[in-house]
Amino acid sequence: INLWNIAAQSVVMTFANHKNGTRDLTFSENGYQVITGGSNEVILWDLRKIKEPVKTAKLNKSFDLSCLSLTNSSAYLAAAGSSVVLYHTQTLEEIVTLSDHSERVTGVQWDHAGTSLASVSLDRTLKIYSA
Repeated sequence: INLWNIAAQSVVMTFANHKNGTRDLTFSENGYQVITGGSNEVILWDLRKIKEPVKTAKLNKSFDLSCLSLTNSSAYLAAAGSSVVLYHTQTLEEIVTLSDHSERVTGVQWDHAGTSLASVSLDRTLKIYSA
């Protein structure tokens, strides 16, 4: 993944830490952090200090990440794959795994307030979770 400065038309940073490619990325609301997801890991980056990742969370090999969603406050991260895993963003510590879908989860999205989370799956269902 290349992060571009559009005005200067130049690459500012290259994310090359995912061995099997990058599946998704999401920016924090303030633009200082970006979280990238590969098939079996999630990496938190601080764009003000771009030399090394801030934190890395390893995912179960069978997880097969499909997408990420960050709350507007950047407090919580949802990762979708074989289930939905919620993390504290700053530490990438797992909070809970939501395993209500019978097939792979293909999408997750927080509401604006960050109190509800929706997930969709290949099992053709939509699940909504509330705090």
